[in-house]
Order: sequence, then C-alpha cells, then structure tokens
Amino acid sequence: MAETVSAETSRRILDAAALLLGERPMRSLQVQEIAVQAGVSTSAIYKAYANKYELFAYAAESVLADQVHRVAEAVDETAPPLDILRGVLADFCELARGHPYAASYVFAAIPLVHHDDIPDDDVLRRTTALGRRARERLGGRITAAVDRGELTGDPDRLTDYAMIATFGYVGLVSAGAIDLEPATFAAMTVTPLRALEGDG
Repeated sequence: MAETVSAETSRRILDAAALLLGERPMRSLQVQEIAVQAGVSTSAIYKAYANKYELFAYAAESVLADQVHRVAEAVDETAPPLDILRGVLADFCELARGHPYAASYVFAAIPLVHHDDIPDDDVLRRTTALGRRARERLGGRITAAVDRGELTGDPDRLTDYAMIATFGYVGLVSAGAIDLEPATFAAMTVTPLRALEGDG
C-alpha cells in the first residue's frame, strides 16, 4: 500500500469499499463510486492503493475480521464443542441471510482469487489467505468436537465437507436460490458430518 495519503483517508477509502462490497458484487463496482462514498478523489484512491484489486483485497480482509469478531462474540466457550460448532454455523448463516453479497465468499475473496487480471502476487496471496483463515477457524471447532468424542473421523475431511456445505450455501443465498433458518442450516451441515464418521 502506498504511503502518500493520510491513514485517516486510507481508512475512509477502505470502509467505503467494504460498505459497497456489502451491497453489490465486486465486478459491478467502479473506483469512482468508492471515491464518492469515501468523499475523496479517484486519484487519492490510487495513491493509497496500487489498484482496485489491492483495495478490494484489503476491504475483504477488513470485513472478514469484522465477521469473525461478530461470530466469536456470540460463542459460549463453556458449551460442548458440537454446540459451539452449531452456533458458529448458525451465526454465519445469519450473516449470509442479512448481507448476501457481503457474506458471499468473504466479501469478494473468491472473485479476486479467480479473476484473470490480478496484477500483484501479494494481492493474490492476501485474498487466498482469507479462505485459509476461515477454514482454520471452522476446522478448530470441528477438531474440538472430535477430541471431545462428539464427532469421529478425520478432522481435515470433516472440515472439507463443512467448508463445501457452508460456502456452497452462501453462494445459493447470494443468488436468491435458497433461504434457510440459521438453526436449520446448522443442523443440515452438522448432521452429515456424523454420516462421514469413519468413512475414509
């Protein structure tokens, strides 16, 4: 990130990008819209960030941190691990239902990773890391349930399934194809984990 604008201006730009990503898909957003939302010139954006993909990468990272914080605040760490996992999944579902584009693939992380024109390897590394962090957090909850004997099987395999179920569901929500109550979504994700027990 360039150091040619103030930290306060850089933060306003970042917050504006995150807000707009919460309303529309990344590919439909223009730098000019972000500038208007932030109350800055487009040249200020290019002074603060090398390109719009770098800006979106930082915005996605910022929003992910906010989502993780919101979900983590609701967790009762004294509950059994499987109940915690259900709660985390339900909270994630609630985020997806309330902000379908925003929650879809961690605020543009997947579109960034799969976009053909990312000019900076560092941007690609940062956005790829978002998915890894989400997987690590979900995997930690599943591993705790396995350690407690509430689930059995390979935690990595169970986590893979949970990631597919979770992010696949968010994709369907963003397309308006499905809408489940959070508790239903959590049950539909956890129940198949038991079916996978001992399978490979």
